[in-house]
Amino acid sequence: MVNLRLSEIAKKMGGEILQGSPSLSFHKFNIDSRLTEPGELFFALVSERNGHDFVPAAVKKGASGAVISHKITIPDKDIALIQVKDTLEALHKLAGQVLSEHPVKVIGITGSIGKTTTKEFTWRLLSRNLNVLKSERNFNTQLGVPLSL
Repeated sequence: MVNLRLSEIAKKMGGEILQGSPSLSFHKFNIDSRLTEPGELFFALVSERNGHDFVPAAVKKGASGAVISHKITIPDKDIALIQVKDTLEALHKLAGQVLSEHPVKVIGITGSIGKTTTKEFTWRLLSRNLNVLKSERNFNTQLGVPLSL
């Protein structure tokens, strides 16, 4: 996991810091307010449900900030807010920037069945001698891959 300051995150995504200390540091990101952990940056994605409606729940679970596409009010001024045009696009942009700045070898596992088992087996085998990052759970989607970086 990479530690990034709020100012770096905003710059990489082309966002504007609305509140929060530019030096605040994040190393984990989330898109599900129910699974948010203390210190994470929550991305308010808009799909069938509007992630902006769940920012207060994410903050209550301990999120230290949120990436939003329209202004919302958070009474606690210590909670960081970055406004971007499109939160999903910003998540992808951030992941792409991090990956380009920290080049790594990537192994992709594809197929119809057995991907998670193969991923776990490969991780166990390689992590004996190498520093290996694996995606959490089955984070193998357009949302999960950026969160794994």
